[in-house]
Amino acid sequence: MAQALLAAALLAACTSTRTPPPPDPLASLARAEHLLATGDEAGAAVAYEQHLAAGDGVAGGDLALLRLALLRLQANGPLHDPAAGLRLLRRLLEVHPQSPYAAAAAVILHLKHDNRRLDAEVARLREQLDELRRIDLGPGENNPE
Repeated sequence: MAQALLAAALLAACTSTRTPPPPDPLASLARAEHLLATGDEAGAAVAYEQHLAAGDGVAGGDLALLRLALLRLQANGPLHDPAAGLRLLRRLLEVHPQSPYAAAAAVILHLKHDNRRLDAEVARLREQLDELRRIDLGPGENNPE
């Protein structure tokens, strides 16, 4: 009887100190893809982040980075965070330069850069137009707008 109790205690000690196996990173990627396909963007983002938590060299990390970046860059999306999205794209290019998704990341970064440049140019041209209107109308004249 004492031996049975000792054996049960040892068995319980062995099972309680056993560490669970690490989560399968590809399972989190598959879950993220499924959540995204069903429209659960917030759940997909969490699953992509869990996948990326396995490390930069994790299989499918390039896809997870791209998908998460696109969720962050989505203008009207609930996860809109453009700075984070751009950081994720840069990370994709840095960690996975040979990825088939690297070209898409580079194009998006280039377009964002051009967009900022064009926004600055539009602002400058608007200022010039306002200045020309002030000169053209002169003091005391009403602005038709």
